[in-house]
Amino acid sequence: MIETCYMCDNQKTSVEHVPPKCFFPEKKDSPEGVDFRKNLITVPSCDLHNMKKSNDDEFIYFVMACNSKGNEVAKIHQDTKLMRIIDRSPNLFKGLLEDSKALSVFENGIYKRTCILNIDYVRFNEHFSNMANALYFSVFNEKANGRTFIVPVSGFADDSSKRKRLHRKTNKEIEGLLYS
Repeated sequence: MIETCYMCDNQKTSVEHVPPKCFFPEKKDSPEGVDFRKNLITVPSCDLHNMKKSNDDEFIYFVMACNSKGNEVAKIHQDTKLMRIIDRSPNLFKGLLEDSKALSVFENGIYKRTCILNIDYVRFNEHFSNMANALYFSVFNEKANGRTFIVPVSGFADDSSKRKRLHRKTNKEIEGLLYS
């Protein structure tokens, strides 16, 4: 039997890491030499879906790294990998800053300068939909049927009434799982 891609019926030619390998610090960046890239989830992929998704991995990583506060491992990852991406792909950084808005925040008694990024939500959502489909495939060993919608639990603003309804529904489902 020919193994096929997690997204389509094309023959498997590679494997896709889910979440992308770039989300995890490289061993060389870990002060204790911890290998965070060991035993990652992989799914069968064709060249089209692996390369299409891979082209967006740095974009998604950059957006996530710029929009989150994390623990010490996250800080190390930002100080190393993020800086390498900026050096290697300055146009990605410039593109994200093009429509940004300057902002000052008051944190721990000091004002800090930052900005609000204007990201490509279509690209962002498509990438996370592919990740959701890959995780589904990983768990159930079958392709997800239908369209996958990514509904943020918090953090991303969207004024669409349909998204707001989906957001409320998602919150109810999450509360039901956590508190039942």
